[in-house]
Amino acid sequence: MKSKYLIFILIFMMFLITGCSNNLEVIDDTPTQEDDTPVVEDEDPNNNEEEDVVENISCSESTELVTLDNTSTLDAEFLWNNSVSCEGLELVDGIIKYKEGLTEASLTTSIFSIEQFDEFVPSWNIIIDSDIKVRIKVSVGNSDGMSEEFLMGYWTLGYKTSLSNQTSDYAKVYIDTIVAQDISLDRVSFTITFDEGAFSLQNISLTTIPTGSIWLFDETKLVEYNINVPTKQQLSIPDIGSSICSPTSLSMILAYYGENLPPSDVAEFVRDKGSQIYGNWSFNTSYAGGYENLFSRVEYINDFDTILSYLSQDIPLAFSIKTSSAASLEGAIMAYPAGHLVVLRGLKYENDIWYALVNDPAEYTDEAVLRQYVLSELLDAWNGYTYVVTNQEFE
Repeated sequence: MKSKYLIFILIFMMFLITGCSNNLEVIDDTPTQEDDTPVVEDEDPNNNEEEDVVENISCSESTELVTLDNTSTLDAEFLWNNSVSCEGLELVDGIIKYKEGLTEASLTTSIFSIEQFDEFVPSWNIIIDSDIKVRIKVSVGNSDGMSEEFLMGYWTLGYKTSLSNQTSDYAKVYIDTIVAQDISLDRVSFTITFDEGAFSLQNISLTTIPTGSIWLFDETKLVEYNINVPTKQQLSIPDIGSSICSPTSLSMILAYYGENLPPSDVAEFVRDKGSQIYGNWSFNTSYAGGYENLFSRVEYINDFDTILSYLSQDIPLAFSIKTSSAASLEGAIMAYPAGHLVVLRGLKYENDIWYALVNDPAEYTDEAVLRQYVLSELLDAWNGYTYVVTNQEFE
């Protein structure tokens, strides 16, 4: 009797266990938006679950490794379709902005592949108001892994700073340039965060020096050009005149496009408060790209055909140069051992010699700024880094 009673109890317990298991399976098969979706504190409380699902897939999580050129401009739509996270953002008419009612947001891109590089410089075109705080971060690496994110710019209308002493096993940051640490680098990703204010993110650009890069130049392709870029000098400006070749060169290019600001004003807008310099390449080009109808980027150029293409489109270029003596650039009033920026506005052929027509801001009067340098000497002094500002979107 006891054994029959025990068997009955065991059969009853097995029935209970089987029933609990079936109940659990039903719960697992039921979609639960609250469990699967990160909470966004600023969501409209009237949003239903279907709208939340749409919100999750609005930023594409690309699984395919996208390969970029060594100089690439990633427009807002490309960023949107190749990001793993875009919290608090929306894509409207090809521009990334806050979702309505929000004042905090972030975007993290997928990891992109690039030809192996030794140096990397970012730039960005973001239209901002006086209250916005933007942080631009970059991670580099290879198929083995990625570095931590380097802060390449804390960006507001009135205060901009880079961050010194950033280093990892992969790379080291020198103000505006990420330099490889004796390791192959061919991967990159971006994170941008936004706080307060308002903004319109148009694009992010990158440029690299490919490992083993060689210089390409064919004199037979040269053509005369002369773009009428307004001349502006730097040296008579009190206190900062000897330090603002970069914003003065930029102010000449901006004036060419109708944005006529004094060099001292441009200098204050691009000043890197962290490094205490006016020549942060990323900051200068990104400032120009903050105008409604302008697009700008840093570009490393190792093929003079690219220069000819820009000149043929009436696009003046700012060259970063360095010389050890004034004699190495005939016609210059001084040497530029610490670096200097000039505006290339054209080319001229005279007495069997090709000359570069250059607005060199290292002068005391605007009338003396236009120079004619031997092209070969200018190219010897140029490091390949270039400011490109245009009123047309980059392809």
